[in-house]
Amino acid sequence: MTYRFLDMDYKFLDKVVEQILSETGVIEYQGDIFLNYPFTTRRGINIHLPVPFGELSDHCRDVYGLSDDESDHVYHEYNDTIRNKYNKGNNYGGKLRKSE
Repeated sequence: MTYRFLDMDYKFLDKVVEQILSETGVIEYQGDIFLNYPFTTRRGINIHLPVPFGELSDHCRDVYGLSDDESDHVYHEYNDTIRNKYNKGNNYGGKLRKSE
């Protein structure tokens, strides 16, 4: 069994995640959180909605030259970071609050 992920440069991928996070706009309005992702033209996306995988994957390929596996890794790291930073109240049904 071979593992495709062994060839990834995780330090570089972490820097890609950090860069995309730094470019993500966060809007707090009446207790809800909305995001302006740098990889889509749609604005004010409610954090309760999933991160748009296809658009993030295309962005990773076009801007950073990442493979599909690398883009998948970046997606999961980015999504986990966003979700951990803004704690879910109750599985997308409640209001979110920013972690300290």
